Amino acid sequence: MFATRQAPVTLTTPAHPSFVRVARLVCASLAADLDFDVDEIQDVSIAVDEIVNVVVQTADPGSEMQISMSTDGQVIEVDAQAPTTKLVAELDPLSEQVLAAVTDSFEVFVADGIVAVRMRSAPGGADRGSG
Repeated sequence: MFATRQAPVTLTTPAHPSFVRVARLVCASLAADLDFDVDEIQDVSIAVDEIVNVVVQTADPGSEMQISMSTDGQVIEVDAQAPTTKLVAELDPLSEQVLAAVTDSFEVFVADGIVAVRMRSAPGGADRGSG
């Protein structure tokens, strides 16, 4: 179990759907080291799948994405980003509902040629549904 803030774990992969599972597995491993129960670990995995897919769909073809995961011992924060020439990241309504159900908070934005999606999740998820 982590007692204090840990240095972020950062993955750099091609912005391609085949690498989504790598991010999901690493983040699930971090959640398992905290007080997340099996259902909460699954929620984190689902959320990471959703946010990384948004980045992959919005990223420029052939670009790399960075997925950074950190914890303060209780909360997992995940930030996925990649270069894009698009002005807006599309989050379909079902993905938005899923993220609202399985995270404490999330945000999706495009700024300065970067698409970024951030999520935050803690055991118990008292603030879930706030988006």
